[in-house]
Amino acid sequence: MTELTELFDRLERAAAVLVTVATTQGSAPREVGAWMAVWPDGQVGSIGGGQLEWQALAHARAVLAGDAFEKFVDDDFATPRATMVKSVMI
Repeated sequence: MTELTELFDRLERAAAVLVTVATTQGSAPREVGAWMAVWPDGQVGSIGGGQLEWQALAHARAVLAGDAFEKFVDDDFATPRATMVKSVMI
């Protein structure tokens, strides 16, 4: 199953938060436009792994639970590789 097939299949059953890499500086694990869709019990795609992805996963799940605002920007993470991530409920 491709990522897009899995994404559409899961979206038919439940809402998700879409996390995208909005901008990068210097070396970054993924390019601008990289994405992952997050559900309480899983994800499709990746924004590069590591600490930033774990923070974004936690924030996305908090959005799904109604405990956080939809926008999450981490522009201080791993300087000088500052990577910004935007999450939007879909």
